[in-house]
Amino acid sequence: MMKFNSFVNRVNQLFDKSGNVFVVITETDCFSVRLFSEFDLNGWNAEKALDIRVFDEKKELRIFRDYIGNEFHDEVELCDSILKDKYSIYDDYQFLDVDLKRTNSESGRIRATGGGEYCFPGTPNKQSKIRIKNYVDYDDNGQAYIVAWRLAGFAAVDYIEKTEAGKE
Repeated sequence: MMKFNSFVNRVNQLFDKSGNVFVVITETDCFSVRLFSEFDLNGWNAEKALDIRVFDEKKELRIFRDYIGNEFHDEVELCDSILKDKYSIYDDYQFLDVDLKRTNSESGRIRATGGGEYCFPGTPNKQSKIRIKNYVDYDDNGQAYIVAWRLAGFAAVDYIEKTEAGKE
């Protein structure tokens, strides 16, 4: 667990607990999204974790492994200020799987339409999305390809209002 401890130390150096920073953890039996300010990585048991991402709007630090029992791979740090001169950066928004009828927003847990459940900071709605930053380069033929991507935040956009407003 040396790499995990090193990761936690690096997270604490890079991110401000008072900022809008998120922790996304994929474990063997659950997926959770938490506010960094409300979650203590130091006291958390990473035994079942496969992937841990800590991110804000401008950067992400990630550690992952292939199988439980294996050591975590080296940290991956993606930071806009470092990569903006080398790659084009494009935002993408992906809808979150939210079943509003079965979700109890007071518990902070979201029920997915497939029956799964995950933690989520804030109150979900039909338009809840995760923001993804894509770092794009171009090959010799001018074809774009994604070199790397990272999580960058959450959003809720009401497309119905925008569409109706555009008709006027």
